[in-house]
Amino acid sequence: MVKSASFISATPDDWDWRKWVSHFGLAWGDVRLASRFDTDDAAWEASAAGLGLALASPRLIERELRGGLLAIVGPEEGLHFGDYWVLARPPVRRGAELFQAWLLAMAGEGGR
Repeated sequence: MVKSASFISATPDDWDWRKWVSHFGLAWGDVRLASRFDTDDAAWEASAAGLGLALASPRLIERELRGGLLAIVGPEEGLHFGDYWVLARPPVRRGAELFQAWLLAMAGEGGR
């Protein structure tokens, strides 16, 4: 699978693809990077254009999945790539509270 696929990177040092390759017991030397972009969005657009495989959280590409622009390839098991934290220093304005509540709701109450 790895040798026949073109991978699209969105990180300067490919840390995410290296973690993915290691998780599935593959060799990094067998990976062929087709393109490199500086944002996830650009990598996803390149993948939707047929240039290769990009890593993405299904939550962040829901619209593209529903529209058939992108598809999940391989095992759908989750691979944890990190966490995000939302912090607000008091006094917190009402708008910031509403934004934080919306953000947490969109993330599935912490993503877990």
